[in-house]
Amino acid sequence: MQEFIFARKARKKGVAIALNDSNKKNYLLITILIISQVISSFISVQKINNLQNTAINEIFNLRSQLNSIKGDLHQSTLQNHNSKDVMSPLELAEYLDIDVSKIFDLMDSPNSTIPYTFIGGEYRFNKSAVDEWMKSNTGAISN
Repeated sequence: MQEFIFARKARKKGVAIALNDSNKKNYLLITILIISQVISSFISVQKINNLQNTAINEIFNLRSQLNSIKGDLHQSTLQNHNSKDVMSPLELAEYLDIDVSKIFDLMDSPNSTIPYTFIGGEYRFNKSAVDEWMKSNTGAISN
């Protein structure tokens, strides 16, 4: 190794050094080793970049699938709420897209005619009755 370093320094200074066969083999092996390390590093960087790009694409695909599932779930939830005949105050609030406290305010109001039933200690709303009530009371609900 010292001979190699010496040969390199000598070559930089313009001094010609005669290398014997053993030194030539060592020099050649070291050169091949260095080249193989450079190539290996380059290939490793390429593989890392490819893996990184694959991972990023997978993340975007998973995000897209998740958003699709969320949309399907939301649509299914809306259909379930829309098809349910009897609703709790919370379900009615979600169906009407208002705060649940507004439902109780409507029930407590002496002027309100919102249709509800009290069954087993629970308030219940018939969807078709509420739909009819909504049609007949257009603009009657105030904030």
